[in-house]
Amino acid sequence: MSEDEPPEEQKVTSAEELKQMFQERREKNLELIRFDKCRKARDAGQVFESTTADTPGETVDQVADALNVDLDEARVLLSLYTVIYTEGGGEQIGSRSEEIGTDYFKGDSKDDLAEEYDRTIEEIQNDIRAFVGSRLRETSLDDVELDQELPDNPPDPNLKAIQSLDIKPEVSKIAAILSPKIAAQAQTTVSLFASEMEAANTLATHSLAPIVAMQEQYQEQIAGLNALFSANLEPLIQLQEQYEEIRESDFEFKWLRDVRHDSFMQLYRVYKEEGNEAAAEFLAAQLRDDEDIKEFKDYLGSFDDYNGRQPIIDEALDAHQEGRYALSIPALLSQLDGVFIDTAVEIGIWPEDIDDLTSVQVVGKGEGSPQHLEDLPEPFRQYYTRFVWPSRNDILHGRRTDFHDDELLSAKLIWLFFQTMHSVEDLRSLDDIGDMYIAGKIREEDGCELEVVASELPYQEGYVESRVRVLQRVDVVEQTSGDEFVVTEKGVRYLEGEVSLEYEAV
Repeated sequence: MSEDEPPEEQKVTSAEELKQMFQERREKNLELIRFDKCRKARDAGQVFESTTADTPGETVDQVADALNVDLDEARVLLSLYTVIYTEGGGEQIGSRSEEIGTDYFKGDSKDDLAEEYDRTIEEIQNDIRAFVGSRLRETSLDDVELDQELPDNPPDPNLKAIQSLDIKPEVSKIAAILSPKIAAQAQTTVSLFASEMEAANTLATHSLAPIVAMQEQYQEQIAGLNALFSANLEPLIQLQEQYEEIRESDFEFKWLRDVRHDSFMQLYRVYKEEGNEAAAEFLAAQLRDDEDIKEFKDYLGSFDDYNGRQPIIDEALDAHQEGRYALSIPALLSQLDGVFIDTAVEIGIWPEDIDDLTSVQVVGKGEGSPQHLEDLPEPFRQYYTRFVWPSRNDILHGRRTDFHDDELLSAKLIWLFFQTMHSVEDLRSLDDIGDMYIAGKIREEDGCELEVVASELPYQEGYVESRVRVLQRVDVVEQTSGDEFVVTEKGVRYLEGEVSLEYEAV
């Protein structure tokens, strides 16, 4: 047996045994530390943080004096504090204990944590002990180097488990822009949400959706997984719970799915503690410096839809940074409108000759419509239609004039434009939006020419023709004598949901 393989007695054969394994691990962590020691380590850390020292080792004397302990004890407490902030790549303890432990060592009181997490004081103390104990499993305090600078937040042991899944979703480029700013400003706004998924900082996932999809993929296999994989499952299940909580909340920015996961969760934490207005302030704070705007422009430059509108968007971003919201807001509203209109028309799912077409019409088409953009997440669709439409009509038609000093509205539109860039980029790669409706119309007519399909559906004729040719190559429709097309046996099964189509080879 290799060192990486779990011992036979650690094999997990059911979800219940998986739960029991995590409980046993927690009990072992609790045995390693008393709460009183955790409290003193935090006190020592607070003394260190209150000084101008760069490393804990420089504050041994101050800690000894402040806590009334001898120098050896001061070194032990500072060593423990250092371990908490530098160790954490080992076994997981569950994201709740990670979050509680992190919050405690960032300054939250036991009473506040008990109220926030609806737990007893004893349970909170045990969560903190489990958090600290997990750092001590393979660490000797005698070997801790005190002459080192500490990071802003304790590391998350979920990182190692998630990395071992070897799943590499596409990295969102905004990670390089958002992370430094959000990490710095969050500390002055709210306790950092550093425990839930530091792993996602590395993965920089586009959204919660890929993580949820992973969790769903593995959930059916839980009963048969052994300990090698069980360590990976808990953070995914925790993320599923987070996703459900966010989806059911009235969090205004749940649609902002293409920022880094850690940044998104920090924003959500601000909302939970201070409300949507504070979350909006938090987002606005990321766009106030010249460097912020420059980096934002550089990032947007990777999108084709931005490049065609760059002079206008750049002027809007500059106006926002300069506080000239009377200019930035109308410009952003008009460009948000144009981006979705151009995308829908260029794909071919909307005709070119609709003079009064708006982006809200494009985005707002719901299920059952041939023009429904299925891949737009519902939170984005709802926010876009409910937020953009009244702002667009009232501001662009001159009925509203009170926005000249509305920084938050301007910032929201900038972030909405950011998300829109991602959304339309995804949509442009999904030219099969109308396939089901086109095949369905051909079946309904019991065979017909392309012109009939184009006249009955709200698509451009060129789009219908190109999609019929694709459907012909994947054996969904076939051409009979003349110019008529009929649905094949495979096409009937496709329309009835029995088979899905593979387009890669066509």
